[in-house]
Amino acid sequence: MNRRIFCKSAALSYFLLPFLSSKLFANTKGSGIFLGELIINGKKTNSQSIELGDAIVQSGAKQAVLKANDDVFLIRPFSKIKIIANQLAEIVEGSLHGVFGKREEELLIKTPSGTLGIRGTAIYFEIDTQKQSSSLCNCFGHTVVYGKNGKLLKSLKNTKENMHSAVTITNENVITATKFKHDVVAKEFLKK
Repeated sequence: MNRRIFCKSAALSYFLLPFLSSKLFANTKGSGIFLGELIINGKKTNSQSIELGDAIVQSGAKQAVLKANDDVFLIRPFSKIKIIANQLAEIVEGSLHGVFGKREEELLIKTPSGTLGIRGTAIYFEIDTQKQSSSLCNCFGHTVVYGKNGKLLKSLKNTKENMHSAVTITNENVITATKFKHDVVAKEFLKK
């Protein structure tokens, strides 16, 4: 993955998603699309009020913002996710930014390279099919990375003072790409 694009995406998730999530949570209950258009179970929609239930959600050439209960996702172009019981269950292809509401039990999200455990956090996740790897930025909160066999690979915890842990996940390995704070990401984002 191109480091510059990754840094821009991480900065966008820090600035945009917390703002969007507070606006979206304040205005509605349930699920809906608040920016763009998505294909849900094979049908295009841009409805601000939808019942997801169990669904395959795909984006086209443009990104979209989807709210599913207490979670908000900026779904990047040409991405595909699976929703089960109104919760993100799998990232099939592409990438997304996600802000997850706090939960008592860990939400397990399947990916091609393993499983993510979420309790309430903000992340950016991208699948690189050419390199057969995935990149994860734990922007804030706590995310756990499990391998395909269920083995704990990495636990990422970030606070306002220590934001953004970025890792690359390949097979049964997690490679720490970098540890950076918001100001470093913002400087990279503003270049060119």
